[in-house]
Amino acid sequence: MKNQDLSKKHIYYYQEKTNDIIDLQDDYSIEEIGIFTILKATYFKHKGVIPIDKLCRLARFYEDQNKIIDFANKIFLKEGNYYKNLDWDLEIEKINKTSNNRRKAVIERWNKNKTETEKPDQKPKTPKKPQFTKPTLEQVKEYNTSRGGYADANKFYDYYEAGNWKDQSGKKIKNWKQKLITWENKSSQKTTGINFNNLNLN
Repeated sequence: MKNQDLSKKHIYYYQEKTNDIIDLQDDYSIEEIGIFTILKATYFKHKGVIPIDKLCRLARFYEDQNKIIDFANKIFLKEGNYYKNLDWDLEIEKINKTSNNRRKAVIERWNKNKTETEKPDQKPKTPKKPQFTKPTLEQVKEYNTSRGGYADANKFYDYYEAGNWKDQSGKKIKNWKQKLITWENKSSQKTTGINFNNLNLN
């Protein structure tokens, strides 16, 4: 029963190697094949070595303890306090490489999905429009002069200053220069050619 549990623990290592075990029937008895399977499972479990003391504990499960030790000497090389099998080392290396590649692929997919979840498609932010800053009377006069001085800058300034720089709809003015141009175009003074900058109102 204990032998069966040991084999079952790492049976997945041998699922792709069924033919190897079948081939053993030409050289080993059924009992020896069972020992072979247990030794290989133990070897993989200990990541490429079987300590001698571990092998001795395994041997206790068999009536003929020397049989498992003798069998181990056929398939292992003894290095100090451990048994090694170079062919099995290559198998372990291949399994570890495959396992690491799969683990890496899973992590990459997980990170990709996480990134896509955390950063949904976002619309580009519209740049904020600059806030309106009301002009001074001097700024209004200067701009009016640059356009020919056809609008009454004082009247324009007083009108919008009294209205808290809001239009007829009660909305905040966004561009006072545009309003001055509109004021200029509506002014009958422009059509008559009067330049307010040249008037002496005193």
